Amino acid sequence: MTISVLSTIRRIPYYAQAVSSGANTAAAINSAIYAASRAAVAAGRGTKRAVRLTCGEDYLLESPIAMRAYSILDCNGANLIPTYGVVGDVDVPSNAVIIADGASALSVMNTTLTTSVVKNTSTVVVANAGTLVAGMYFLIQGRNVPGAPQDALNESDGINVVLSEICLALIVAGTTITTAWPLRQHHGSTNCTVQAYVPLIGAEVWSPRIFGSEDSVYTANGVFGRYCIDLTVDDVSMSGASRAAIDILGCREYRSREFKSLGTNNCWTQINSTIDMQISDYSGKQGVARVHPNGIPRYPILLRARCTDVDIDNIHLTSTACGMYVAGGEHIRLGSLDVTDVEITDAVYDRMVVGGEIQDTGIMPLAFGSGYGPLEIAEFGFDIQIGGIRCEDLRAPFTSEWLGTGSGPCRAIAIYLHDILASQIGNLTANNRGDGSNAVSGIQMSDFGGHIQSIHVNGYGQGLMFQNVASGIVVDRYYFSGTRGNSPNASIPFWMNQGAITGHTIHFREVWLSNAFSAVRFGADFAGDPNFRIDYLMNDGVENTDVFLGKNESATNFAEGDVVEIDSTHTSNDFTRIIEPITGDAAHERRLAAVVTGVTYDYGTGYMFITALPPARIATVKATTAIVNKGAVMEYSGTRRCAPDAAAAHPIGSSLTYKASGSEGLIKVTRING
Repeated sequence: MTISVLSTIRRIPYYAQAVSSGANTAAAINSAIYAASRAAVAAGRGTKRAVRLTCGEDYLLESPIAMRAYSILDCNGANLIPTYGVVGDVDVPSNAVIIADGASALSVMNTTLTTSVVKNTSTVVVANAGTLVAGMYFLIQGRNVPGAPQDALNESDGINVVLSEICLALIVAGTTITTAWPLRQHHGSTNCTVQAYVPLIGAEVWSPRIFGSEDSVYTANGVFGRYCIDLTVDDVSMSGASRAAIDILGCREYRSREFKSLGTNNCWTQINSTIDMQISDYSGKQGVARVHPNGIPRYPILLRARCTDVDIDNIHLTSTACGMYVAGGEHIRLGSLDVTDVEITDAVYDRMVVGGEIQDTGIMPLAFGSGYGPLEIAEFGFDIQIGGIRCEDLRAPFTSEWLGTGSGPCRAIAIYLHDILASQIGNLTANNRGDGSNAVSGIQMSDFGGHIQSIHVNGYGQGLMFQNVASGIVVDRYYFSGTRGNSPNASIPFWMNQGAITGHTIHFREVWLSNAFSAVRFGADFAGDPNFRIDYLMNDGVENTDVFLGKNESATNFAEGDVVEIDSTHTSNDFTRIIEPITGDAAHERRLAAVVTGVTYDYGTGYMFITALPPARIATVKATTAIVNKGAVMEYSGTRRCAPDAAAAHPIGSSLTYKASGSEGLIKVTRING
């Protein structure tokens, strides 16, 4: 074996080249990395030294490669093939090809918090600081605290989520430690340990091609990083990870650019409780097995245990069993996510449930999911920014178990926004161009609040679903084009199952519907106060303005275009009540509305969209069999239709369209003198 000094590449001084010959390849690489690290530390000022492998070489590794502080492993496209491991050791993080790990220093300090630490503060009070001094690092770790103050969130249901945060001591005064930077997580005093720690700082991994699971020797992780600071993992390609190609835990300042899934991996990258992170340019390969035959299938891009200050961009997921999952976290920006060719099966779903990755409660997000899962993984998310999500060709079993019932969505959901507050989302697009035998719903929001610029749902039986909206939602534009009959619920643009949560608004500025069987449908648990309104609605060519939700308090099922009266005696705040117009009481203060969609196919008969008259600028109502001239004064009649009458006793507006005599038909009206 030869070791030679190389020239500077990428402005990083190379220390040595490791040659793949011999029986101790990993030992030689580790020796070179150790020497490079010592040289970098000796040079000081954050200098780094690199070890470079030979491009195209097969490196048969008898043990993991161990990274060191300020060292760079430039694999240069070399093939790393592990030959070690224990058969069946398929989900242990340390069963990895490349390991970047720090070390605890329990002899220095091993104690607990005495008071809770609030996010963005710099003071930590411990039971015993031991021999910790300024300039040393320490690790705070423990279970989540429900109801902890996290900005304006004040909610955190993942009570078993374990948080980890590396801190640097600036001042140690008795049992009070002042940190060099503000903490980015909240830590409860009853659950957390505080230990001195020596994190791995400044390590970088470049361009490895990792091939795991050779000859029944299972490889859990390709790259495993734990409690590191300033860790970079760039240009990784891998197949055969039974746990994750890249697995990161409790790190700070983590960077990863360019990942390629070469074949079967149970997960592309799994990030746990990491602070200050950037991930970009991830892609897969089609025509490969979607999950590893061993281990626990996971979402290919998986953020769990409150990752904080995260920037993710340009992710293309393909040929997998599911897409991306964000289990809560704070201050997360997803720039662009593209998901294609995803298919979940009963067998994979069952493996994920048994492995504790998902809950068997009837929901399976396929392209993107958030906040929903076992309490060891998931919690509320705060300040989640999404630039755009586009998904197409998502498939789930076309069986009764996955199709759901007439009162609910399918189990598989294209995009599921759950437990997210203070969110800003650009564009959501869910396309389905299949043959209809596809048990997938469109987009669902549950315990969600924020602003969405545009939503496009094309070809799904169910478009946009709301479940327990916990905060205000504003959507600028919603486009829905359904395909009749491709789910047991036909084509429903809006499906609502609002629970008993009051005082929140669902506000759409523009809604464009095409090929919709019924505009709105309601689940069996609908009982809340959605305060649902649409400024402008175009439904298969019929437009209405100022549309909102009402409940029929009479025994009659109103039809589209009917004139109804808002019950002014009703004072409850749960939803607007509507009744038949009271034509005989001239003194009655009339607040009239037109039914935008009837209740023929609605679950929970009586809920419908209505548009107010006459305050609405334009509304579409059903006229009698009489001829209607443009400009004619319209009044409502006892048949809940409108009729032309120049001396109307109960006027609703003036006609904007003509209607010939004969059958009833819809006309547009506006307010009188409007």
